[in-house]
Amino acid sequence: MGLSINTRAALGKLYDKHPTEFGKIIQKILALALKDLGYQLVEERTVQGVDIDIIHTTTGEKKAIEVKTCLHREVSIGPKDTDGLSRRTGDGYRSYLAILSLPLSVSLGWLVVPADGFEAGRYGVLSLNSRRDGKFSEAVNQVFERRFEAMADELLGCEKGTALSFLKQVYGI
Repeated sequence: MGLSINTRAALGKLYDKHPTEFGKIIQKILALALKDLGYQLVEERTVQGVDIDIIHTTTGEKKAIEVKTCLHREVSIGPKDTDGLSRRTGDGYRSYLAILSLPLSVSLGWLVVPADGFEAGRYGVLSLNSRRDGKFSEAVNQVFERRFEAMADELLGCEKGTALSFLKQVYGI
């Protein structure tokens, strides 16, 4: 199950308004959505390392997530991504890629894929659909959509270049 047409349209507007910040904005909204799913945010990194580390508040399950947003039907996974996820696995985290392809967001939404066995390279997003964690992907899509819809007007109202500081000031992320 993907995202709604309205959410896709708002994501497009957000990209148009904040093209250089877009990926980081979406990553932060995803982190907030994961908190809504019952995860404690251990760390959310905007520059170095795996993007999001979370621990489920009741099960203690640990996940490390590399977030990828793309404007095409392909996604690039770099050596730093695979190396970082591999290091987190050594720390007891299960590693994932969370991929949002704007052209495929209505049909697929977020694809949350276990990162085991990934090598650096370019991957067709559609080909990754068969590897996704279906239950986790669907849960992420539902809460992400609700979270994004609640924040979209505020983010679209931000002046160009100020959305990240807005998220920090208002949402603490």
